[in-house]
Order: sequence, then C-alpha cells, then structure tokens
Amino acid sequence: MLKNDKKKRDIILSLILAAVVLALLIYVDKEMHYSMLASIIQKAAIYSLLAVSLNLLNGFTGLFSLGQAGFMMVGAYTYAILTIPLDQHASVYQYFNGGIVNVCLPAWVGLIAAGLVAAGFAWLVGKPCLKLKSDYLAIATLGFAEILRAIIQWDVLGPVTNASNILKKFPKFDSVLTPVLLAAFCIALIVLLLFGGKKIPELMKGIGKGVRSFKEGMNNIEKDIENPDPDPKDKTNH
Repeated sequence: MLKNDKKKRDIILSLILAAVVLALLIYVDKEMHYSMLASIIQKAAIYSLLAVSLNLLNGFTGLFSLGQAGFMMVGAYTYAILTIPLDQHASVYQYFNGGIVNVCLPAWVGLIAAGLVAAGFAWLVGKPCLKLKSDYLAIATLGFAEILRAIIQWDVLGPVTNASNILKKFPKFDSVLTPVLLAAFCIALIVLLLFGGKKIPELMKGIGKGVRSFKEGMNNIEKDIENPDPDPKDKTNH
C-alpha cells in the first residue's frame, strides 16, 4: 500500500513539475524570445540528447566511448548543408564559388536526414569498434571522431562542407519550445528502446491513477472550503 501511494505521489509531482516547466518555457518564448536565457534553453535541450546518449552507452552497457561529438558534428553539418537557402550559397561558400550543393530542403526534412546520416556513420564506426573493450574502445572512437573532423575540414570537400569556414544562413528554431519538444520526443524514443513497449500500458495506467488522485484531492479541498468542520469547542458545549 505504501509503495503504491509513493508511486502515485511521484507521478503527481512529475505532472506538476512538467506543467510548471512548460508554463515557464511558454513565458520565455513569448516575453524573452531573443534573450540569453532562450539561447541557453535551446542549447540545453540539444545537449540533453548528448547526455542521454552517453548514459545509454556508458551507463547501461559500461562501454566508454568518445565518439559522440563526431556523430553530432556529422548531423549538424548534414542539416546545415541541406537547408541553406539557395540564394545564400554565394555568400556562405564565397571561397568555393558558391559550392556544388544545389538543394534546399525544409527544416524538418533536414533534421530527419541529419539524424539518419549521423546514425549511419555511428553504425559504420560502431560495427568494428564495439568489438573492443575498456580503453581501446575510447581511443578508437576518439580517433574516428578526429578523422571525421579532419575529413569535413578537408579543402577538397570545401564545395560541400565549406572546409574550415563556418556554415551559416541555415534555418534556426523560431520557438524555444521546438528544440525542447524535439529533445523530449527523442528521449522518449530512447526510453522505449530501453524498456520496450510492454511498459507503455503500465505507464499510462499509472499516469491515469495519478491524475485521478490529483482530481480527488482537489475536490476534497474544495469541499472542505465550502463546508468547514464546526469548531471543536462548539461540539463540547453541546
């Protein structure tokens, strides 16, 4: 009984915390859209995915990898290359005659493509490296990450990657909520991969019980306010 009560309490507290965080994000998005705080929240959402990926590999499997930065770089470059407006190529690829990429995809398509390309590179690197253990895995993945960085900054690939110059003019998030919701969605997918779909009905059932308990508690509070108990002194006088 105590265990079930603790679960209900944890679910209720989680729902309240999520509602408070969402309200704060909406406020920041409307009132402080161009502030430093909004920029920090966007970057925190992005790096939260990196933290979850590190926990997935290092925490659950015990394997120490240093290749996540390289995979993030591949995804970021893929998104930027595929979404830079065509009329901005001349200024972005000014040292490479406007580059050779003549495509401009919508931002959401670029995000999906970036994830798939990064996952593909991670699979190619992981297939041989995951046979290693301990420090050898860390050294190998760090080496592959540095190789990827050197390839992207290679002048021969400059018309595509802009070599060591900065890629810019690509679409950015118009809302603070967008990166947060995307990160939450990806983290939820990772949780499903870890615990499987069998936990979904149990999770939804627990959330439903928590919401019902919260409503019952609020109703009881309203009843107590509308019908307060008589003063104990009055009872003794009668």
